[in-house]
Amino acid sequence: MKKNLLLIAVFWRIQWNNYKNDYASITLGFVLTSIMVFCWLMFKPKNGLFTADPFILASGIGITTIRNAQYNLSNVLGDWRAKRILTRLRQTTLSKPIAFVSVLSFNWFINLVIITFIFIMGMMFPEQRRLLQFVDWNIFLSGLFLHIILCSLLGFVLQAWTNNRDLKQIFCLIGYFGSMYLLGLGIPWKVVGNVQWLNYLLYIAPHRYTITLMQSGWIGKAYPNLEMPVVGDGKWDLGEGNEFPGSVDQNSFLATEGFGFDHQLWLVYLLIFAWFIMIILIIYWGFKKGNNFNSRGIKSYQGVNKRIFYINQIKKTQTINQLIQVIDKINSEAKSEEDKLKLIKFKTKTPKKRSG
Repeated sequence: MKKNLLLIAVFWRIQWNNYKNDYASITLGFVLTSIMVFCWLMFKPKNGLFTADPFILASGIGITTIRNAQYNLSNVLGDWRAKRILTRLRQTTLSKPIAFVSVLSFNWFINLVIITFIFIMGMMFPEQRRLLQFVDWNIFLSGLFLHIILCSLLGFVLQAWTNNRDLKQIFCLIGYFGSMYLLGLGIPWKVVGNVQWLNYLLYIAPHRYTITLMQSGWIGKAYPNLEMPVVGDGKWDLGEGNEFPGSVDQNSFLATEGFGFDHQLWLVYLLIFAWFIMIILIIYWGFKKGNNFNSRGIKSYQGVNKRIFYINQIKKTQTINQLIQVIDKINSEAKSEEDKLKLIKFKTKTPKKRSG
């Protein structure tokens, strides 16, 4: 147990050194998102002008997670592959699951810190504190959990299909800024979602499904079943007789459609898990394609798998005695004298001292 904890601490330190020197990730994943959320919370519209959604905090938390859980994970794995850290791990006796858990746990810890900061910032505003009475925490937290898993899986997709860091950066920026402006942070969902063709088009974005859970959960006790707040419905009386800004017009597309999915919450969860299965299959195909043995079909030849196993066993030995034991085991399973391994004994010569 102690050895595993020390191993996790080592991996955390490596990842922290990478993270603190990645100024782009800090700026986009923390600074920019926080400033945008803060500006929307500070914005006080008059006469029904442009307003933020009532679930702006949920949107901000969802968007910042895309950058931190998706790109940062892919970036760390890509950096480790470039430095051959992953290859060296496979040649050691170190626990691979522990290494994997340490990478994910650090990534999720960074997300938790930033999410906590955005939440505390939102609680500085009285309107946001009053909104807490309408949050369905079961839906919101389950949506957040599934959103983090989704972003992590997409990070593995990038790692599985390309080693080009610039190409991964392009895909991550498209996913980040596309989600920021079209899923409720840069431009309110009450504006984007009311454009009917765009609303339907955004169903191709995997992030929409998990962010929808978070947004609907943030107002879930007042508006269950994926409903949207509508002007004049009387549900947003916050004790001051004022309607909370961000409601959609009565005759708008969102007033009847809400968050979509035919108002079936179970359908959102089902489609999220369908995305998970599809993404996992894409990851599997990507890693299989990149594996030299699998791509050339070498493993299909008789005896190759066993020889690969023998090689890995020899690599893991740390002493001569362990090596002898592994070789004896291999020789005991050999079918012929030619297949047996032998230890070559050699003598070391002591260098002669130079005279003079």
